[in-house]
Amino acid sequence: MKQPIVIAAILAAVGAILLLWFLYRLMGRLRSRAEVAPEGKKPKKIPRAVSYWAILAAVICLTLSWSLFCTASLFNGFRPFGPPGRVGQVDVRNTGDNVKSMMLEYCPLGDSSSQPTSSFYLSGNSWRVKGQVVKFGGVLATVFGQPHLYKVSGFEGDYIGHKPPGVTAAILTWQEIEGGELEAEEYLATFKFLDKLLQVGRFESDFATADNASYWMILSDSGRVRLEPKVLAAAQAIEKQ
Repeated sequence: MKQPIVIAAILAAVGAILLLWFLYRLMGRLRSRAEVAPEGKKPKKIPRAVSYWAILAAVICLTLSWSLFCTASLFNGFRPFGPPGRVGQVDVRNTGDNVKSMMLEYCPLGDSSSQPTSSFYLSGNSWRVKGQVVKFGGVLATVFGQPHLYKVSGFEGDYIGHKPPGVTAAILTWQEIEGGELEAEEYLATFKFLDKLLQVGRFESDFATADNASYWMILSDSGRVRLEPKVLAAAQAIEKQ
């Protein structure tokens, strides 16, 4: 997500330079008009005025810079999504407690070897993951350097089927991850021109049982997510050999 910030900074610098140039030329013209030429000498030539096109270019650069800064900050926490495949790992442990029923550890996969791991508890006998996918089009895909971004917004826990004796409902039903879900509707309503350049969709997996296991989180190119037990994935890899 550094690329849009760099482009926004360059546009801001260009806009600021154009405005400073305009102010410098304006102050020069004002000084020349205020100066009185000595007797017998020709008055100094008044500098040419700055073209209004330069002012318009400065305003456009600063406006685009502000828009890019706002858009980049909006997608803070999103990760690049390249070829479809594994984007995260989830380890689940059943604690046997009625409130803190499941302990989950989520680790996103990426180029960095030191990805942050989130550990938390949920109530219930089943869990699932929810998130969002952003699809850029046109110039935004070039500016962001990625046609797709994704973000895990949180994990949900619940009782599916039966509940333990004395339990009426799950208590710890939601764990927010990395700032939670992006409220894109309000943003897109403000900047309606982005409708054709920006699409935000949601994804959620099916509920998985709270057994002591590890799962791969697999995201498809259509923005759908599924959970695959690592044991099953290993077995399928052995069969293909």
